[in-house]
Amino acid sequence: MHIMAIRAIITSMANKRQRRTPLDTSPLEGEVASRRQARGGRGVKSGSKTSRHPPPHPPSRGEGAGPVAIRPEDRIGALGEAAQNGFSAALYRLMAWLSPAYPVGAFSYSGGLEWAVEAGDVGDAHALRAWLEVIIGEGGSFCDAVLLAHAHRAAATLDDAREIARLAKHAGVAWFSTSSLRYAVANLKTANLSGADVWGPGPLEEHHQLDLSWYAIHEAEMLYSLMGTGCEEVTRIPSPDADIVACRWKDGRIGTMRALRPYSSYGAVVFRKDAKGQTSEISTPPSSYVPLLREIVKFFETKVLPVSNDETLELFAFLDAAQRSKDAGGRPMRLR
Repeated sequence: MHIMAIRAIITSMANKRQRRTPLDTSPLEGEVASRRQARGGRGVKSGSKTSRHPPPHPPSRGEGAGPVAIRPEDRIGALGEAAQNGFSAALYRLMAWLSPAYPVGAFSYSGGLEWAVEAGDVGDAHALRAWLEVIIGEGGSFCDAVLLAHAHRAAATLDDAREIARLAKHAGVAWFSTSSLRYAVANLKTANLSGADVWGPGPLEEHHQLDLSWYAIHEAEMLYSLMGTGCEEVTRIPSPDADIVACRWKDGRIGTMRALRPYSSYGAVVFRKDAKGQTSEISTPPSSYVPLLREIVKFFETKVLPVSNDETLELFAFLDAAQRSKDAGGRPMRLR
């Protein structure tokens, strides 16, 4: 899910929280109730009535119901019942609510979206939004979303990125930033690479001060994966359908990236030079997070950075120069 979608939902839920009373009904509760009524009712049976308490383990396929949306007064009631009855089902329910693995197990931190889809409670965009409003507005994911939004907002400019790097260095914290697309083109890089052209989606988002960082960051990562550091001058030509960014490296090599709108596939062409002339190779990078995840695991095990902080900061300087070039009507801009 895109960060701006998270931010929009957080803002919406924050406004609703200020007007909300404990007896208000959440959007998901109405959605779940209508869906279960249409299916003839689903739940965990206790005698002749449907119990609101979950079983002592996440239900398996075809067993029980999906996660129940818990209102503020439900949580208060659960606390009171637990105080009276000790280790009751209500106490278990409260403990499950506080667990980072709620309610599907340690493999997921999605708040239970997989099970909501499996149970049929989330099956389209409307139901997904209703589910997200409850999880982010009333559940534990609210804290995660706030921290994610602030962290994303904190790196809005080149100066912000440099300040984050300074603070991390002062605190002795190892960090890195990258895109999975960087590793999708890594096999194209050779010692005789004389230039590269990359392309991919380039939708823009008005709240980003470096607007190419919203989506075209992936193309920038691809370009730097192939060309390495050393870019010194950037020229950006914008149009409604695309942004063309031409970059000159200190050794004379030229790289370009094309950010296409409203969307496109990813691709790259590399040029190699030898004594006889130049050759080219075109590639459509595969879509996979596996190489990136391997690097993340290796980083946590060894603290060795898969992408140097200097390269990440130069990439931000590249985006900064591209933004200044656009603002100046397409004039070339040197990295600062």
